[in-house]
Amino acid sequence: MKQKKHIVIFIIAALLLLTAAGCGNGKELWEVLEEQQYNRYKPQLDHMVEKYGDMFTMDVYGEVYCTDPEYEDWHIGISDTEDDFAIRLRRDNLEEFMMEIAEPVFGQCKVYVHDGYPNSLGADADIEEFFTYNDEWGIVDYCIYVPYSEDYKQQGEALVDTLKSRHYTLSNLNILFVEEDVYPQTGRERGTFGELPEGYRFRLNSGHYDKWHFKWIENTGLSHMAEKYGDMFKMELDGTIICTDPEYQDWDIIIGNNTQKQYIDKDNFAARLRRDDLEQYMREIAEPIFGECKVYLTGSRASTLDVDAETKDFFSYTDPISGKVDQLLRYCICVPYRDDYYERTDTFGKTLLENWHRVASITILYFDEEAYQRTDRLLVMGIQIKYGTIEFPGMEGFKVGLYTPFSEFDYSEYHWGNEDGKKIYWYKTEG
Repeated sequence: MKQKKHIVIFIIAALLLLTAAGCGNGKELWEVLEEQQYNRYKPQLDHMVEKYGDMFTMDVYGEVYCTDPEYEDWHIGISDTEDDFAIRLRRDNLEEFMMEIAEPVFGQCKVYVHDGYPNSLGADADIEEFFTYNDEWGIVDYCIYVPYSEDYKQQGEALVDTLKSRHYTLSNLNILFVEEDVYPQTGRERGTFGELPEGYRFRLNSGHYDKWHFKWIENTGLSHMAEKYGDMFKMELDGTIICTDPEYQDWDIIIGNNTQKQYIDKDNFAARLRRDDLEQYMREIAEPIFGECKVYLTGSRASTLDVDAETKDFFSYTDPISGKVDQLLRYCICVPYRDDYYERTDTFGKTLLENWHRVASITILYFDEEAYQRTDRLLVMGIQIKYGTIEFPGMEGFKVGLYTPFSEFDYSEYHWGNEDGKKIYWYKTEG
């Protein structure tokens, strides 16, 4: 107890001293504390200025930035008296050096320095020192883009063997083999500071603690879609899968891709192929409650369902991996406005729950009669919820909009009679 009192007295005394110090020079307490924190990290700034010149600044959190616009793209890493800025200054030379090694192996390729680790080298160091700085791990990250070919594995491993034979070490090496039509999209700006594009076919990755142990990673998204639905897809550099058939380009394709192939890949394209059936199914539930209405399927989560699955399976899907029930479908229903709109909406929601029709979300938009006649399928149904209200970006003309995320609703509690479980919360907005 006595020890706790001493600690409290010490803290109070420290605060009084800080306050007194602040009052003495006209500064607020927070300004004094901020200045002390800045001074704690200032040796890092002094180190950079002394080593490279007066072109750096630092925030109160110790992050050092280069003020020269040419080098603002580099995230500066500092550890005591070591830094990685020499890598940025010599980036062009480092890329040329690696290109001379990689081009004989791959032919056409693009080489980028991706990142670096703190070291004691200066801007005038011999270029080979950046490859031989440490026997245990390297200090330079490289990303190499190569047009995909059937020889990808031999090519990737040949580059690793070449670097090993020269006793070079890198902190990280990523070789991304991409489709021929994706290759022109590649560039330095498409992968920075630990983030790499997902639109590769195969990727060789070697981490800096692995001593040239490497692993192959396959992005099976494109091959999965082709095998399941046919050869009508292409992949962008960011990993987005696009259907080349114009009829289905209005659909946002989602892939549940696992690069290690531990589980079966999932996608949401079967829902688009079955859209007419799924809309008719929901229409048969909605019309007895709303009367005239227009039902649109606006999206779906990924699943293992195929195009020939039973319609009801989309409303009672159980994930084969987790064993959990997963709500898949998102709907928007357009309805002519009536004064009892809320009661009808709530009746509709409870009808879905009572019949175990599991959906991810439902949006109900009520229109004046004239505006209702003009409604059509929404190519993109964007929903923003903030502070209990809802917005439909780009959607105009509705009188009242109601939305509920059924994916957050516990169907079981509803059926068990839990009072809280019986209440559906509808986000509401007026158009």
